[in-house]
Amino acid sequence: MVDIFRSLQETLKLMAIPNHISINERDDLIRFNLEELEGDFYTFLNPINLNKLHSENLIDGDIKFKLEQLFILLQDIESKDWNTESFLTNPKWFVIRNLAKEVTQY
Repeated sequence: MVDIFRSLQETLKLMAIPNHISINERDDLIRFNLEELEGDFYTFLNPINLNKLHSENLIDGDIKFKLEQLFILLQDIESKDWNTESFLTNPKWFVIRNLAKEVTQY
C-alpha cells in the first residue's frame, strides 16, 4: 500500500506547472506529464485505492475527499482538452491544479 501512496504522490506532481525552465521545455514537460497523468489518475486516484489508503491511515478523510474530487474533475476533462494549451488556460484545469497543489501541501 505504501507503493500506491508513493505513486499517488508522483501522480499529483504531474498536475503542477513546472517553474524555472524555458517555455519550450515547460511545454514539452507538460505534454509528457499529461500523457502520464491520463493513465495514472485512473489507477492512483480511483475510489478503491483511496479507500485502502484511508483505511491504512496513509491519508486522512479530508485528503481522501479532495482526492475523490480530483478524480471526478479529471474524468470531466474532455479528450480535446488533454493538451498543453488547455492545461495552461482552461478553467477546469486551473481548479484541478489548485486542488492538487492544496493536497500536496497538506
